[in-house]
Amino acid sequence: MECPNLHIVARAIDRTEVFKLYYAGADDIVREMFDSSVRASRYALEALGMHPHEVEKKLTKFIDHDRASTQAIASVWKEDVSNF
Repeated sequence: MECPNLHIVARAIDRTEVFKLYYAGADDIVREMFDSSVRASRYALEALGMHPHEVEKKLTKFIDHDRASTQAIASVWKEDVSNF
């Protein structure tokens, strides 16, 4: 590796791109649909009267769960195997 200290941040549209970037060595992957959906959820929950601190706790739990499951799937994902 020519730049071992290089930290790679990449953007993905969907999970297939996430898995490809994971295998390519990206350190942080920003998922467009996921991140905008989490932000929209925050707005909706707060508009419905949920306290911002409670919203933050729930979203953090959801994000952590999603990150763990995405990493678990990525560890066995194969590009040449159909997802359907």
